[in-house]
Amino acid sequence: MRSLLLLSILLIGFSSCNKEKKAFRNIVGSWYVELFFANGEGENSVISSFEFMECDSPDDEFCDLNIRIVTGDNLAYKYSLKPNFEHVVIKEAGSNTPFKYDIVLFKNKKLIFEYDAYGIGTLTYELIKD
Repeated sequence: MRSLLLLSILLIGFSSCNKEKKAFRNIVGSWYVELFFANGEGENSVISSFEFMECDSPDDEFCDLNIRIVTGDNLAYKYSLKPNFEHVVIKEAGSNTPFKYDIVLFKNKKLIFEYDAYGIGTLTYELIKD
């Protein structure tokens, strides 16, 4: 009985670890802004794409993120998918001020995340993977 319980715990831990690694692998790459909403209204985004770079390990605290704006300039940012891949935390490289975006949908080649920008309202990005 005891060995069955231990085996069950190990399998659950292994399964959740694999799920996190799969989600981490799936976010790596270039994601293009398909739609952008501010307070539910469609707007033109100044951001054209997010390029989530691969880290040595999903356990790294922050990984590199390149944000391309419509002028073609790249901005250096960092991202984290912790905790539990329910949020993507983004901060400017060299900054200690992170912004937590709620992941609304992360499936196949579609990623939707939202940020409650106090005083501005909710910003929603709908991204499609290249």
